[in-house]
Amino acid sequence: MFIVPLILLTACTITVAPLPTPRKTVVHHHVVNHTNSQVKVTKTKGTMVDAQWVQQYRKLEAQSHHVIPQDSWINATPTGRFWVPQSVIDHYSDLVNATPAPSPTETPKP
Repeated sequence: MFIVPLILLTACTITVAPLPTPRKTVVHHHVVNHTNSQVKVTKTKGTMVDAQWVQQYRKLEAQSHHVIPQDSWINATPTGRFWVPQSVIDHYSDLVNATPAPSPTETPKP
């Protein structure tokens, strides 16, 4: 009787192995500094306008006392027109649509 269980136990093999661990994903962030002179920085998209538009824009800016940094991006072309960035076009639209604040002398009295 002792031989039968011994034969049955010798036919079975048990394999012990460690459980697989999931691999950790490593993300490398690479920062690129473009100091190459061949890289051209495009400021923004823009529009061609005439000199009268630029004159009216400067007048509105002077009245509102609100100048934006993108004014320096306005460039004259050989044809006598001006290239104006979209931010300046938007600023012009804001200046035209702005309602002027009433002065203290114009305040209606109840």
